[in-house]
Formats: sequence, C-alpha cells, structure tokens
Amino acid sequence: GNISIPRRSADSTAYWRSEGGLATQSDPTYESVTMEPHRLTAYTRFSRQFLRQSSFSVEAEVRDVLNYAMRYELEKTGFDGAGTSHEPEGIMTNSSVNNADHGSNGTVINWDNITTLEGMVAADNALAGKLAYITNATMGQYLKTLTKTDYQGGFIWENWTGLANNGVINGYPAYVTNVLSNALTKGTGTGLSPIIFGDFSSLYLGNWGAQEFIVDPYSRVAYDEINVVTVGYFDYALKH
Repeated sequence: GNISIPRRSADSTAYWRSEGGLATQSDPTYESVTMEPHRLTAYTRFSRQFLRQSSFSVEAEVRDVLNYAMRYELEKTGFDGAGTSHEPEGIMTNSSVNNADHGSNGTVINWDNITTLEGMVAADNALAGKLAYITNATMGQYLKTLTKTDYQGGFIWENWTGLANNGVINGYPAYVTNVLSNALTKGTGTGLSPIIFGDFSSLYLGNWGAQEFIVDPYSRVAYDEINVVTVGYFDYALKH
C-alpha cells in the first residue's frame, strides 16, 4: 500500500524555571510524508532472426538497454520530476526546497553562489548526513578552471583522491551527473546549468518490489518478433 512517513514539523520548547517551579508542557507536532507507487516502464522488440544471427548475447544487451533507460529516468526524476502526469516530484520542482536567487536571467557562477547554498542549508539546521554538491559535466568542467576569489587561491572544484568524476567543492564532496540539463532557461538566460547542495540522505526513494522483466514471445509471433517489457514502481519524498 501507500507509505506514510512521520515528519516533525515543530519541535518542543524548553523553558527556564525556578527551583520547584512547574515545567511547561511543550509537545512537538508531526505531519505525514506520503509515498505511493508510480509505474516506470520501458520495452523493446527484437526479431528471432536477430537472435539467431547475433554474435553476442541478445538477452544481456536487451537487459542492459532497458536497465539503463529505467535508471536514467529514475535518477533524472529525483532531481526534476514534475509531480504530475504519473511522475513523482523531484528536488528542483518541490516548492519547499530553498531556491537561491541567482538573478532573473541566471548568473555566472562564482564563489559567493557556492557558499550561499551552504548557508541556506545551514539556516534550516540541515548540515548533516550525506552532504554534497551535484551538477552536470558542463558546470563541473568550468568550476575546475574557476578560482574562488581574487584574494583566495585555489579552484572552486578541487581534486580528490576518489573516483574520477568526484571532487571537492567548499569542503564537501562534489559529483557530476548528466541527467542535469545544460540547456535550462531562466528569463532571457539560455544554456544554463543547475547546481544543487544538500543532505541527500533526506531524499527518500520508495520501491514497491523488484524491477521485473516480462518476455512476450506471443503477441508478435506472426512477425517472428519478441517483446521485452521492464516495469518497476517508485516514488520520491523529502524527509526534512
């Protein structure tokens, strides 16, 4: 069924009292974060002749193609899912997520933009968990050539001894994913890229059962073709 996750919306309050003074009751309040299954699916078709003539594993190739399609869309939706037309809501479309003011037409990224993101998360008491900066390859490459300030040495994107696509920005891990577009628009600004900072352990991914692969050799039998369908049920929610 649907999942209801309790989220604390207001804390208890402590009060100073004299010796023997009566303590004041202060209860926290809670709200529910609801997750419900959204169907994500893809399918492809291949001929039995292709199966017979191929020099590589058709099954492995089909599985890989459909797996990539599912995981690409699942990751992309976690960032910019519309929350409409059967699609879960992502980080950038959630109205409760802080959106830094980078100007009505976008702006050229600088060190102040980077530290502003951290400051906004800190103001909401959320500097904990899996903190990271995430952007696309276009922005990542540019940040590797951009110095922090005129009087402070070093590039915004610093090297790290981890994986090749990882780095460090402002002391936090930085990652690249090309599910984030480099062709966004804002006002008259075009060809823009986003950058996101936050605690990604607060982004919940709901998964209703295993991803399935369904092989259908019957509905296209007159064409000597086989359909392969993959399907899974997912949703996203923000804890904080």
